[in-house]
Amino acid sequence: MQVNSPILRVENVSRQFGGVHALAGVTLAVPNGQIVGLIGPNGSGKTTLFNLITGVVRPSSGRLVFRDRDISRLPPHRINLLGIARTFQLTRLFPQMTALENMLVVGREDDRANHARATDLLEFVDLQSARNEYAANLSYGQQKLLEFARLLMVDPSLILLDEPFAGVNPTMARRLQERLETLVEQGKTLLVTDHEMKTMMSICSEIFVLDYGQLIAQGTPATIQSDARVMAAYFGR
Repeated sequence: MQVNSPILRVENVSRQFGGVHALAGVTLAVPNGQIVGLIGPNGSGKTTLFNLITGVVRPSSGRLVFRDRDISRLPPHRINLLGIARTFQLTRLFPQMTALENMLVVGREDDRANHARATDLLEFVDLQSARNEYAANLSYGQQKLLEFARLLMVDPSLILLDEPFAGVNPTMARRLQERLETLVEQGKTLLVTDHEMKTMMSICSEIFVLDYGQLIAQGTPATIQSDARVMAAYFGR
């Protein structure tokens, strides 16, 4: 796969919950090997799209294609095995397990290999000193970093991050941003949604904007910041 070719294609995807259209005919392509943003006001459909990509819910119509394979009807574990992993807006750790145990529980190799990878990843996010600390005792920022490190245990190609910078202090945010940039250098693709606009505009090469379940704009950060539809979606209500 070429660096700038799409790793994920969302093709005319809609999702209804009863009479509510959470997404309506969304089409977009996530380029490979970049940090791509997904933004929009609350209720615009961002989390629904993440849930569709990861198989938590299925589209009412349209399809999702990952590396030329239709994943629209696959269950979450099959999609994860193909190379897609995500974090959640609210961390989903095992609070009474240590940081290291939270890593090991998702490992797919033998015990020795899992332990080595977990140790390396905890060091990658500067949590090596907290490896034996219960997850419940970590700061909120540390919990976010731990969840981020845990998803890397399965070595995904496409990483979806849901509000990774929310509630994180500036030091932790800078640390996370540096790690995201390192992953891109290693060939990973990241799809990130967050309300920290300054950070999103600085780290993303391309941004998609949802509003009321529809894609209203896409382009570079500079293009998005000058788009009248985006400004109206955020400030015109």
